[in-house]
Amino acid sequence: MYKATMDRNQAMAQQGIVSRQAFDDTNRDYLAALTRRDSAKAQIGVDQAKLKQARAQVAQSQASLKQLEEQLGYTTSWRDGRRHPVARRGNRRCGQLHPGAWLNRNAGDDRRGHN
Repeated sequence: MYKATMDRNQAMAQQGIVSRQAFDDTNRDYLAALTRRDSAKAQIGVDQAKLKQARAQVAQSQASLKQLEEQLGYTTSWRDGRRHPVARRGNRRCGQLHPGAWLNRNAGDDRRGHN
């Protein structure tokens, strides 16, 4: 649109039909439109890079979630009394490993006498 208007005004300015001021205004509008177009194209590139980065973050987060879910499968809960085959020691109150404390489901305390 701006290009056609500028071309038309340029032809009319050469014939003396349009003032130099009108031609300069049209040229200014055309150059501003080109600048906006170029800026929009550059922004598209930036947005595509951000999208690619966000997709990579999603993939990384999904992989991390999968790994954590697998690790969760190997943990034990003191509430259901299951024990992990390797980590057989546990703190009954918080479900965290505690060196030296054996889980004793039937008694109120572990083998070291702690409640």
